[in-house]
Amino acid sequence: MLKIEDLKKGYVDKVFAKTPYNFRIYTDTGDYKKATRQGNSVTEYINGVFTLAGTEMNYAGADEQLVALTTELQFLIPVGDDPEMDGEFKSVSQFRNIVSDAFESSPNKFILTDEDGETYSVTAMYTLPLSGQRAMRTNTGDAFTFTCTLYFAYLKNALNASDVTITIDEEKIPCLEFAFSRKPAISADVYSNNVNTESAAYAESTGFAIDITLPAYINQVGGVCANYILGLEDANTPHTVEVSFGERTIIKTMIFGECSAVGTGLDAVRYTISLIPYASVKITEG
Repeated sequence: MLKIEDLKKGYVDKVFAKTPYNFRIYTDTGDYKKATRQGNSVTEYINGVFTLAGTEMNYAGADEQLVALTTELQFLIPVGDDPEMDGEFKSVSQFRNIVSDAFESSPNKFILTDEDGETYSVTAMYTLPLSGQRAMRTNTGDAFTFTCTLYFAYLKNALNASDVTITIDEEKIPCLEFAFSRKPAISADVYSNNVNTESAAYAESTGFAIDITLPAYINQVGGVCANYILGLEDANTPHTVEVSFGERTIIKTMIFGECSAVGTGLDAVRYTISLIPYASVKITEG
């Protein structure tokens, strides 16, 4: 099982390595690292504590654990001696943006190995650093605090939802939720022995379907979704759909099925779309 130290080394330390700051991040607690001087050069340090705030565990079978962790990062930022012309302190005012950019530019999906050699697929989410309090503190003097929350989810040797990608006409879909299904056309074997009206059955055919919920972005796919829902696009317009499911990739020609656009209050609009197989030969009766 992964430990909080594994997450610190495998994710947190790598994020902060992208910033111009010198961090000293401790798990749970640690000694305050003061600024150091070498000749005329002074190195300032930003001290932080990485702590576990909450844990949720589910089990797949008897042994496999699905783990979700909520962690907190608390930073102590020394306030400079002199403010800028506008009254702000540069050491404090730039911190949130620099740290947020470092998180945003870091992959939110990665692989970690624990001390037993077990491999885990991990995903991470973060919140923007929240402002704390300015106060005079022992060792630091005048200092300001920031706190951000990190969420981790991991499962050993398993496929994560972030490992699945879907593209429509070569444009990647930002899925909020997706579902793959294969729907059979079932026929009952009326000649089989049955009890209580239960009979054997067989599938005459099957069809692969995809259901997706995504934000209503103003892009190519978003425009296609809107046109289809509003009746501005032919219902049988074919689209090239590529699905990468772990190590498997399939490419299919599909059309839109039942689709909707939903909005509530001031929330962003969401599309819910269904993709169904496209039959290139028109079927006629008679």
